Amino acid sequence: MTKLVKLTAIATTVATLSACMPFSVDEGEIGLVTKYGEIIETKTAGLHWRSWLEDDITFSTREQKIVLGAFDEKGDLTSGISAYTRDTQTVTTALTITYKLTDPVAVYRNYRTTQNMINQLLEPRSRQALEVVFSDYTAQRALENRAKLTIDITNQIREAVKGYPIEITAVQSVIQFNKEYEKRVEESVQKNVAIQTAERELLIQQKQAEIVKVNAQAKADAEVIQAKAAAIRAKGEALKENRQLVDLTAAEKWNGVLPSTMTPNSAVPFVKLGGQ
Repeated sequence: MTKLVKLTAIATTVATLSACMPFSVDEGEIGLVTKYGEIIETKTAGLHWRSWLEDDITFSTREQKIVLGAFDEKGDLTSGISAYTRDTQTVTTALTITYKLTDPVAVYRNYRTTQNMINQLLEPRSRQALEVVFSDYTAQRALENRAKLTIDITNQIREAVKGYPIEITAVQSVIQFNKEYEKRVEESVQKNVAIQTAERELLIQQKQAEIVKVNAQAKADAEVIQAKAAAIRAKGEALKENRQLVDLTAAEKWNGVLPSTMTPNSAVPFVKLGGQ
């Protein structure tokens, strides 16, 4: 009897195992066991079993990336999401979006697969986000404020998927305007550079001319001072050598009019009496 029980148990175990199928879940994943499309249970990392009537599906909870756009071998943008700027310039944008799933169960219930969620939610919402952002930018402002533009795009995409089982961790953007506009922008930039260069050169020349002028004036002033000093020294030497020069200088400056009043014992200018 005991032997029969053992055989029955072994047969039951074999039958049970033969009716089950193994599946594994890696670290950074969540496994779902479903039956006729209904979630039966969730599984964490490890080896698990399910019946042949059930299905298993895994969802990654790691960071993942999608690229909306295409590049050639040189890295130039060949296709992407088109939008219009506020000044009606066409801009093509490629997006690299980094995201994480926050609720794999909700992803399965609403979209069945991650790719379906990308196609039905993330991609169309990203297109709408770009249209909203670029409608607030002129083409020139978009070119001059790339960092601010990327921040605005990131925030707009995050807002567009708010409340859904996905988290946007980063967005990188590459924008490209039509060739004619880019050519005009390049010509404008080159012209501005040429103008700024000419203005700098003119300013340098003006500063150099001012320096030359100041130096010349300083040299001239120094020469005048030196000449006056030399004249004063020469005159002083002359006075020492010839006292009559003092009388001659005073006589040259006298207007010929005698004083109307005189104090006692004072001398009449330039008039020497007797042997004086």
